[in-house]
Amino acid sequence: MSPHDRTRCGPIEAVGGLLAEQRQEHRMPDWQLITRTEAKAQLYMRETYFREGLADAQDTFGDALEDGLWHSSMIMVKADGLAAGTLAPVVEFLREHDFAVVGVEEVRFTRTLWRELWRFQLTSATLDRLAVNDAVHPGRSALLLLLRSGAGHDLPGTVRLSGLKGSAGGPAKGSLRDRLGQPNRVFSYVHVPDEPADLLRELGLLLDSRARRRALAALASGRIGDEGTARLEAALTAHTGRSLAAEPAARRIEAAIQDSLDQGTVAAEQAAQLLDHLKALDSGSPVPWRSFYQLAADSGLAADPWDLAILGATHVVCDETGFAKVLTNPDPEDWRTAPATVAESAPAGEEPDCRRKTPMFMHRITTADQMPDERAWHALTRSPRKRELFADDLYFREAWADADAVLGDGALDLLSQVALFNFKPDGLVGRRASRTLDFFEEHGFTVVGTAPMRLNRHSMREVWRYDWNVYTPDRLALCSLMHSATETVLLILRDHRYDGVIPAAVRLSDLKGSADPKARGPEALRSVLAPPNRVINFNHVADEPADLVREIGIFLDRAERRTLFEEVRRDFSSDLSERARSEVERLENLIPANDFDLDQALDRLEASGRIPADDMERLRKESGGGKGMAFDELTAIVDPHDPAIDRWDFVRVATEVLPVERKGFGGSLPAPVSADWVRTAAESPAP
Repeated sequence: MSPHDRTRCGPIEAVGGLLAEQRQEHRMPDWQLITRTEAKAQLYMRETYFREGLADAQDTFGDALEDGLWHSSMIMVKADGLAAGTLAPVVEFLREHDFAVVGVEEVRFTRTLWRELWRFQLTSATLDRLAVNDAVHPGRSALLLLLRSGAGHDLPGTVRLSGLKGSAGGPAKGSLRDRLGQPNRVFSYVHVPDEPADLLRELGLLLDSRARRRALAALASGRIGDEGTARLEAALTAHTGRSLAAEPAARRIEAAIQDSLDQGTVAAEQAAQLLDHLKALDSGSPVPWRSFYQLAADSGLAADPWDLAILGATHVVCDETGFAKVLTNPDPEDWRTAPATVAESAPAGEEPDCRRKTPMFMHRITTADQMPDERAWHALTRSPRKRELFADDLYFREAWADADAVLGDGALDLLSQVALFNFKPDGLVGRRASRTLDFFEEHGFTVVGTAPMRLNRHSMREVWRYDWNVYTPDRLALCSLMHSATETVLLILRDHRYDGVIPAAVRLSDLKGSADPKARGPEALRSVLAPPNRVINFNHVADEPADLVREIGIFLDRAERRTLFEEVRRDFSSDLSERARSEVERLENLIPANDFDLDQALDRLEASGRIPADDMERLRKESGGGKGMAFDELTAIVDPHDPAIDRWDFVRVATEVLPVERKGFGGSLPAPVSADWVRTAAESPAP
């Protein structure tokens, strides 16, 4: 059965009204064609990854988008699946069930990538489960097999393969995971998108623009090319399998501890603690995996990283009692019937309430992870919606646990007195850092903590998750280029004028001023720094203490953020401003400056000799208030990666010619301002 043969019904009403009026402008699909899950539709309409994947799919498939998505699917053989040698049986299973491999892409995992991929499923996970995932995924590669489903099936390829895959919690007899013999829930070997909507999101998430378009072209053609064939053959040869059994791994780690102790590379006390953990495992007692992994790293233990991952994957408690996933696997039968009528969508400027309906703020017993109580939430944010979202947020949960552990009973008091600031790459390139540090001193802030950082394509989208839903795909492409350009530095600032009411983060956010010059006064930091427009705005500030905690969880891994919290606690009465100035000077010496003057940028682009005269004329016309250009049109004229081109001249022109925001959409979490904190200061949190 093709998508055209099945009974057609009205679009999912949860995303009907607004999108029906603006679908062409926002390039949104008929949601019934890609998901039968209301919560997913509401979430994905604001998801940057989904919208980027959708935009490229529309460009690739054109009028054949519906048919293309119906027959397309994808399977990821995860790092554990490759290590266990499951690629060959996966390929054989796919052939038996009428899936043809039409493309192959390698994906290298980072700390942020896996969190983004499974962010809606890991809301129920223990913090120890997250630590085990960090032992399994970052730094290792997975293999994406792009698939074309044969004709005559009554389900989309994604839905059909999701059913054939089997559950990680207990795969059905005859399912793919049953055939592969997965040893536990963490080592589930494979991952597949559940519906066409998930395929679009995951293509947007897992692959950068060039690889994503290559993958979509393979899906559209339905044939594997020579390059894809060579990649698959090489992978089949390379991954011959290793044992992921826990008992041998435990004994190898035990031997590594003893060897390290004998050689004097691990202290006797640390070796004894590690051996105690192994004895606990042998006796069936639970092990705190975050502490175990941190101890192994701090001790310098020379153990096979796979052995450490195997132990955690085998023995970890995966889920918190009483907590559920935000999104669960859809029932294939929903695709054989008309979708049910659902509630109206959230207004364009609000984040939809799609979170799981379970008790908030309960004690997460399995990891001894105490989420903020009512008093703590009152000190962290005045936004009820932020409380709900952050209670499910992986980064907030992990960083809050570390802040609570390192700062102890004084955590809330200290977090109320500090702010988080970081220079965006354009702030360093534009040489605004020194004036920014002067501004802090003039307004009663001193530096009490610093940490190097660099954003990647995933971490930047997570930091601004609740703001970038308003950006067009072209603006997102520009942001990827801008924010990943250079290393930068994170600063923790102490507010010496803290009045016990307005947190330092809120006061600094107010002082920073809006990116919109019409919405800020001349005294605001951004006015003082004189940005050329609202896109190039030089700096970022966490809006409230809750945002500070969450963003530290995004910017830094566990060891780095615990070091930062310890530094802030130790140096709270110190002034590290000179260190900050030295670090900024070091970073600025690594990168050429740019004046961000539009006319000068255009002149330099013309002087590069890389742009034909007629294209140069068009750039000047569009930059002066023309109809605008798409990102692909601009990069066809100016290659920002050309060594003869200053990428920041490209950025300066791009900020004038690209469509930057989607009409009718606002940020999902408007930032509370000082007045909100003053107004609610006397309110007592509910018991």
